[in-house]
Amino acid sequence: MFIMADSMSLNTKKKSSLRRVGLVVLLLVAFLLRVWNLDWDEGTHQHPDERYWSIVTADIQWEDPVTYFNSEDSELNPYRYRSSWVYGTLPLFAAKGAAEFLEADFFLSNWVVSAVDSVGINLKEDRLSANGEMYVAKTFNSGFEVQNIGRLLAALIDTGTVLLTYFLGRALFSRAAGLIAATLLTFAPIHIQYSHFHGAEPWVTFFGTAAVLLSVLFYKSYGTLGNGDPPKRCEIIRALSIGFFCGLAGASKFTGFIVFTAPVFAFALTTFTNNWDKGTSRARRSEAFFSFVTLVSVSGLMAIGTFRVFQPYAFSNSLKLHADFVTDLKYLQDVNKGGDFPWVIQWVDRLPLFAPLKSMLWSGMGPGISVCVLIGIVFVCREILHRKDFSLLIPISFVIALGALVTTQFNPLNRYYLPVYPMLIACGGFGIHRLWVGAVRRLKSQQHDNIVWGSVALFCSLTMGVVLIWGAGFVNGVYQKTHPRLAASSWVTENIPAGALISRQVWDDAVPIRSADLSERSYALVEFDLFRSDSSIDQESGLAKPEVLLAQLDEVDYIIESSNRIYDSIPRMPAEYPSTVAYYEALFNEQLGFSKIASFENKPSLLGFDFPSWGSEETFSVYDHPAVTIWEKSDDWDVEKARRILNPFAAANAPNLLPREGTSNALLLEPSQYRSMQSGDTFDERFSSGIFAGSFGWLWWFLWLQISALLVLPSILQLCQSLPDRGYGLSKVFGFLAIGTITWILVSWDVVNFSRFAVVVSSLIMLATCLWQLSRNRSIIKDFFLHERRTWVTVEIIFAGVFFAVLALRFLNPDMWDAFRGGEKPMEMGYLTAIGRSENLPPYDPWFAGGVMNYYYFGWFLLAVPMVALGLQPEFVFQFGLATYVSLAVLGVLTIIVNLVSYARERTSFKPPVLSGAIRTGILASFLFAIAGTFDGVRRYHAQFREVDKWNLLSGWPVVGDCLEFLGGFVAWLQGTPLPSYDWWGPSRVNTGNFDITEFPFFTFLFGDLHPHLMGMPVFTLLIALSMAYVFSCQGGRFIHSVVLAAMLGLTIAISKMTNTWDMPTLCLIAVVAFVFGSTSFRLKALSSVHNSRLAESILWLVASASVALGAFVSGLGWVTAISAMFALTTGVSIFASDEVRLRLLIFVRHLFVSLITFLIFVIPYDQARETFDLGLRRTSWVSPFSDFLSHWGVFFFIALVFICREAHQRLKGRSLQSIFDVRHFHSKRNVLNFWLYVIYALIALSLGLLIGWALALSAYGAAVSVHLLVLEILGTRSVQKIGTFCLWALGFAILAGPEIFVVSNDVERMNTVFKFWLQGWTLLALASALSVQIIYQSIRVERKNQVTSRRLSFASLWSFSLVMGLIIVIVYPLSSIGPRLDARFAKDLRTLNGLSYLSTQPVFARYDNGLDAEPSIVRIGEDLELINWLRSSVSGSPTIVEWTGLSYDWNSRIAVHTGLPTVLGWSSHQRQQRTDYQDMISQRKFEVQNFYTLKDHKYMTDFLLSYGVSYVIVGVQERRFVSSDALKYLGEHPGIRRVFSDDLNSIYRVDEVILWELTEAASLN
Repeated sequence: MFIMADSMSLNTKKKSSLRRVGLVVLLLVAFLLRVWNLDWDEGTHQHPDERYWSIVTADIQWEDPVTYFNSEDSELNPYRYRSSWVYGTLPLFAAKGAAEFLEADFFLSNWVVSAVDSVGINLKEDRLSANGEMYVAKTFNSGFEVQNIGRLLAALIDTGTVLLTYFLGRALFSRAAGLIAATLLTFAPIHIQYSHFHGAEPWVTFFGTAAVLLSVLFYKSYGTLGNGDPPKRCEIIRALSIGFFCGLAGASKFTGFIVFTAPVFAFALTTFTNNWDKGTSRARRSEAFFSFVTLVSVSGLMAIGTFRVFQPYAFSNSLKLHADFVTDLKYLQDVNKGGDFPWVIQWVDRLPLFAPLKSMLWSGMGPGISVCVLIGIVFVCREILHRKDFSLLIPISFVIALGALVTTQFNPLNRYYLPVYPMLIACGGFGIHRLWVGAVRRLKSQQHDNIVWGSVALFCSLTMGVVLIWGAGFVNGVYQKTHPRLAASSWVTENIPAGALISRQVWDDAVPIRSADLSERSYALVEFDLFRSDSSIDQESGLAKPEVLLAQLDEVDYIIESSNRIYDSIPRMPAEYPSTVAYYEALFNEQLGFSKIASFENKPSLLGFDFPSWGSEETFSVYDHPAVTIWEKSDDWDVEKARRILNPFAAANAPNLLPREGTSNALLLEPSQYRSMQSGDTFDERFSSGIFAGSFGWLWWFLWLQISALLVLPSILQLCQSLPDRGYGLSKVFGFLAIGTITWILVSWDVVNFSRFAVVVSSLIMLATCLWQLSRNRSIIKDFFLHERRTWVTVEIIFAGVFFAVLALRFLNPDMWDAFRGGEKPMEMGYLTAIGRSENLPPYDPWFAGGVMNYYYFGWFLLAVPMVALGLQPEFVFQFGLATYVSLAVLGVLTIIVNLVSYARERTSFKPPVLSGAIRTGILASFLFAIAGTFDGVRRYHAQFREVDKWNLLSGWPVVGDCLEFLGGFVAWLQGTPLPSYDWWGPSRVNTGNFDITEFPFFTFLFGDLHPHLMGMPVFTLLIALSMAYVFSCQGGRFIHSVVLAAMLGLTIAISKMTNTWDMPTLCLIAVVAFVFGSTSFRLKALSSVHNSRLAESILWLVASASVALGAFVSGLGWVTAISAMFALTTGVSIFASDEVRLRLLIFVRHLFVSLITFLIFVIPYDQARETFDLGLRRTSWVSPFSDFLSHWGVFFFIALVFICREAHQRLKGRSLQSIFDVRHFHSKRNVLNFWLYVIYALIALSLGLLIGWALALSAYGAAVSVHLLVLEILGTRSVQKIGTFCLWALGFAILAGPEIFVVSNDVERMNTVFKFWLQGWTLLALASALSVQIIYQSIRVERKNQVTSRRLSFASLWSFSLVMGLIIVIVYPLSSIGPRLDARFAKDLRTLNGLSYLSTQPVFARYDNGLDAEPSIVRIGEDLELINWLRSSVSGSPTIVEWTGLSYDWNSRIAVHTGLPTVLGWSSHQRQQRTDYQDMISQRKFEVQNFYTLKDHKYMTDFLLSYGVSYVIVGVQERRFVSSDALKYLGEHPGIRRVFSDDLNSIYRVDEVILWELTEAASLN
């Protein structure tokens, strides 16, 4: 027995010894990889940051310790010598001290240097003295040549990090996992690379890893603090040691302080571990909190003190930060926000999260380690959630915090992530070990799936093999070979003759590198400063940058690019660098007159195989293995040819952008997209189809809508099972959105170009999904159509009825423009056409040639999808689109009401889900939403009668005078006096004395602008309906359905943002309210079995979200901080809540997170190429006149008043009138509280009315009372209908109150704020009103059944009479306005759906262009029709045209509108709103277009045509209207244009670019 024990002990010792030996060998390998060819640049300082370190090292000097902390006098202070030092001083001092020690002629120093040199680390070399004798010298010093010592220290300390990683893996998982993690870190490319650099990263990584390791050990060692015991001495010492290493990390690099996140969470977990439960006493929690504060304070003070000692020059005195240090922090903040620094341009147009992660996983780690890390993260989350191993949260908190800090910056360099590599790789070691052990165990158990587990084991082995090969290949390919610049320099001296002129970049290192060989052959270097904006002017020569570059190209013999730094960055900002981008494209394509003769590049490689370098960013590739390329001037060089390529004329208008503004590219097209527009289909080819063209286009469109709805119907019926109508009404909206959204995704992510093929692919995807759902849910669909006939028949009738009713209105007046009240139709028509002609997204802007559409264009894109697929012309699709959006919006309103009224938590088989009363209520809601007018429609009759009133009695008197005016006018009308025409326009501008637009749905539908506010209505109602479906699914306990619906809410909000951004804030609020109701009403199952895992999930959410909030806060990203803080607060509360409350809070967080991620995924490609300007809020200077306010909202306020009073009556049933006002008779404290709250609401409303305005007072009071009643209903009967009604009233009133206080900053007074939010309010109040009417009648029916008295019946009669009268009043405007609106057109007898047909009637209008005293201009716009038709049939692609530009809402820009061809400038007022930060460009274009036509200067015309790439010049109605005939004749004589179309009056000229360049060449020679 003892022998067996001794044998086991001996085996254990042997294994332990082998592990130690293996670890030592691993550390030796790690050190060897890190010092391999340490002098890789042969002392030439190829790393610019390292070069700066060497300069500063040479500056500082050791001194008397007394002045060490004196920032002003200390000779160690870098700020004494340099203006900036953004790194830590600890690595600087360490390298300086080590170099001085090793440099000294001292036996110990010499012995160390000799020993290190003898193992292959070159610290000594043979040199030739002046007298020709050889001697041995050190290759370094403590000054400028300190880099090798810095590199050696970096290698040593990073090898230490390998050891710490082993300990961390062992502490968190096991010895085996720790050893694997250390192996992974040993071969990590970025660790190997930064061990070859003299800098701060290895130091901060080492100290950060040490702090995390100590934090983990603290948690594992002192778990008893959770019992409320105060910290003991040993715990305080541990906390001090953690703070010490955190301070060292901060002294190495200031961002290293973020590692303090780890000990904070370690202390929190330690102190609160046993205090999560709700039953924990308050005293115990207080003691735990005291322990936590004590540990954090002790550790934090130690960290600050350590930082104060090792980075003393960050302070000017004891603890005050030095001004230079603060300046550096601001500088870093500016850099990381994308300031004007050339080296951050590389991050322009990269996805903020994916680009740095791609660089980290592929370049920094390599594919093998990345796979291990990803596997490890999965297993770590599983350990936390299922095994409650909270120690894993400590390193995770640091990883997330630093990751959020770096990722949210504009400049997320790979090296910034280096401190978290050990933590991630420790997880990777655990993951691959766990996978391997599991596979081997199952193989040994000889299960049936041996092939699978054998494949898993093989995968693990291959992954580790890739890790080793990748790391060895990095060393072999990068450090085993001669540096490319050194190799290129040798090649230059051997192959390029002396005296040759060679280019060099100002912002990059020169080749050839200065050396002894180079001194024998002199070369003249010509400096290229290509990071300057292309529109900049050289101060010395006075030439523009392209002209300077042309002169330099003409001068040089050879072009040398010593890395990819310039040509990989500049093309990311083509708007600022159009000429430079063209230069590089021509240079690499050898079209510039230079031939490529040599290239030098070291890639990571092994055994002759080069590893791909996908996703590498500049700091990873440029310094130690750049790509050097050399071109020689050839016989093809021609300066004029080069000038055509660079096009200095286009560069003259280039904006000067900050890198953070570069992603949107100044709202200009990418060069590739612009080039692709120059060819392609003509308009007629794009929008003509032999199958679908003709007079039955409306039929094909309607069938498209129905087929799209059928394709999504199986999915909708399955997803919306909780809705009484199963979501059938939503299938119309979903079908229309689905095919458009899928197409948009395919095009925006560059999968396919926008064409019929893209739509076919989208249709096939929908068809496949439909067939899959049919195979799974055929019975559900069959039962629905058999048993829910009333539902789908009603939906179809209303959808078709509204669609064809709107189409009939458009048939009676299809005109796309009117001389006086044309609205926005020209812009909408132009944008719709341009989107249809665009092959890429974002679409081009037809009113800003070369620009992208910076507007919420998705609604038009949805129409462009069937337009392109069916080949329908835009002037028809415009009408179909209006009918589509109106019918879908009405259907959305109907669906909301039908489902809300019919919904019952417990359904019975004998009661149909959709009630007939619900359909009636839905029809009422549809009427209030889409048909009802305002009381102002009646006021317009009063204005008519007042015009003909002859009595003039008591004129101006309130009420009485108004009545007499009305009566007098009415009598005059009866006597035969004709009335002025009905003012159908007035109610849309009801607020007198300001610019407010007060449209309401019926006016919007009748006016017929296909604008985002109209196109957003179906999306608005869809989200409300989806919110209902989500809440009902939660109440039914449908887990999968609720998650999918949460994602659909996020998708719908994304669509809203892209369709009508004004709706998004309201929809976000509705979605959040839905998540609250859904999580609080979710039908839960048993809780006991998963209590602990849910607690672990809460803690995981808290750690992750708090870490993200911290990192985002430090980097200054406010919205990420706010959202993460909300997640942290919610999950933090859940930790201490009961089991049920915790689960409900987690459901809220999960669903909100799913919705948020879905939203971000869909809006990323949309937001990448657009800009928003000044979206803040400001205090409004105007308020709504109360009488106008009531005239607009009167019908809804009336219903709200009756409903609220009715609800109060129901709650006070059985009380005497005296008891209502006598608080002493209230039966409970709740009644007393309710009474005084109503009084407070009234007093606040009264104050608001006196101080600001009565419109605000009434809205605020309505919102407050509605919220109050909502709370009472939730606490009481919880009627779904009443809860929904109160929510709608509260939100509707709140929206009306908003514009009375705040206005969007970039608005024109309150114009759009009132416009867009009042429309939202109308939708909500229409829904609330219909529900209120239904609830009132329902209560009346109940009372009748209970034999109520005649008084009650009189209320019902009075209510019915008042409601009918109100409905009669609101129908006045629709009945009165249709006729005048339809007559507001050029040709009243023309009936068609062709929106362009009015031009064929030769319409005429007059304009006083030269003032009221001069003769008016007679404008015959029909004369432009032939121009439009010729351009549609003859011009391929979408080349640029130029036409006259002037006032907006005039006939200007009509060619671009009706052809989709981009014009140099359209309506300038709209462009100023959409391009707020580019006002100068708009003003310049307007000025230059007008000069182009009016100035008689052919050179100016030539420059203009080349600057904007114009292909066609238009001379039509507007040009003849504003330009003299002499100027037009002179224009036609320009040699660079030729007439390709003409009639009796108008002409179109084709620009010949070749001749234009010949003219510029001749001019330059002269």
